[in-house]
Order: sequence, then structure tokens, then C-alpha cells
Amino acid sequence: MRRAPAAIALALSLAATREGAGDPFGSIRIEPKNAGDCDGITRKYPEHWEAWRCYWRGSRHLGHWEEASKALELRLASEPQHDLGRVALAGLLGDQERSGAVPMLKEAARRLSAAGNNVEEARARIFLARRLASQGLVDEGLKEVDLAEAALSEASDAELHALAAISRGNLLLNRSDITGAGEIFRRLEREI
Repeated sequence: MRRAPAAIALALSLAATREGAGDPFGSIRIEPKNAGDCDGITRKYPEHWEAWRCYWRGSRHLGHWEEASKALELRLASEPQHDLGRVALAGLLGDQERSGAVPMLKEAARRLSAAGNNVEEARARIFLARRLASQGLVDEGLKEVDLAEAALSEASDAELHALAAISRGNLLLNRSDITGAGEIFRRLEREI
């Protein structure tokens, strides 16, 4: 999948400058040493994406892919209500090129939508769009971005709005729509 350098720079910029309104982590980076660190954080803050992202971050920084995946799979087997955990596990599975990420993200998005958690539904759909694109399913990915943007229509989460736009731009690049992708990336650059 091709990615525009401006899109990557924008995502990094948003992640670095994000304000911590309602987020107990604020701008603190969680740097786990093992999956046990993430278990503790997610037990304390189960409704916060950054807590669940700990497993993903730890696996990427420490190379503990299997440990993080197994810990998260065990956790979700005993506590299946954690849809944000499903989103994080789907990210781990996708990074390892393992199967199961797409159905897991679809289920998480459906459950988050049913619970009225539009922001996290949008996050799941954005990740789902990326997974679909990696499988060559660009049109399906664009439909998920449409659904993510609809879920975000009343939300003020600038980071997710930008990630939805970046996902749309990258999907258009996969479709060889350079003009459409360029318009999206230029608009995003003007906004930041």
C-alpha cells in the first residue's frame, strides 16, 4: 500500500501535539516492558484507547509480538466485553500477517456502534479500512471510511478526523486516484 509522506508527517504531528482532554494519559507515552505492564494499565483504565494500545506499542518497540498477542487473547477470552482490546488485538494480528483481524474489527465496530461509542467505533472502522486495503479491498475500505466519518460527524476528535482523511487519501492512492488523494492531503496540510 502506498502512503503519502505528508500523511505520515501529519499523523506524527497530531500524535505529538494532541491534548489530553479527558485522557488520563495526556501526552505521556506508555512504554511497557512486558504484557503484564499492559494488563495493569488496561485494568485501571479499560475505557481508554491508549491503555489498550499499550499491547500494540509494547510489541512494536520490544518485538514481543507473540507475548502481547497471547496476553491480549487470554484477557479477551476471560473478559470479552472489551471492544477496544479487540481493536488492539486486531492491530497485532494484522502486523503479524495473521488471520482474524478483519472479522475482529468488524465485530468491534458493530458492538461499539450499538453501545453508542461513536469515537471508538470510528477508530475501529479506520483500522478496518487499513486492513481491507492491505488485502486489496479498496472499495470496501472506502465504505468503512465513510462509516467512520459518519460516526465522527458530531465528534471533535481532531486526530481521528485526520486519520479518517489520511485513510481515505491512502485508499484513493491505492486506486491510482492521485488527484483525489492530493486534494485530501493538501486540505489536511492547510488545516494544520
